[in-house]
Amino acid sequence: MAREIQSIIVEYDDDESSMFGAEGAGNYDQQGSCNKYETLLTGALQAYYPGIDVTVTTGYGRVSVDGDTAHTEVDRINAIINQVWQSWDWLVGRGNMVLIAKH
Repeated sequence: MAREIQSIIVEYDDDESSMFGAEGAGNYDQQGSCNKYETLLTGALQAYYPGIDVTVTTGYGRVSVDGDTAHTEVDRINAIINQVWQSWDWLVGRGNMVLIAKH
């Protein structure tokens, strides 16, 4: 199935409260966290779908495969997105803040 795919586009909401919650807003480097999230998610998707063009960007919180938001691979891609998101490895603290990831 993956060999038929040409491109994957993931759009995510980069609103501070969506990313960090009300309690975390202001405590994290938003741009740094976005950059790291995009890098980690792009890498995870490219590892699962080698050779496919992957774009991760801010937007409306949707996934499309070859322009199709109902493609059969969207569920698998969402599972990869959740895995990266829930790792919390993409969080970048401000200043001297120490992040403790729960694994």
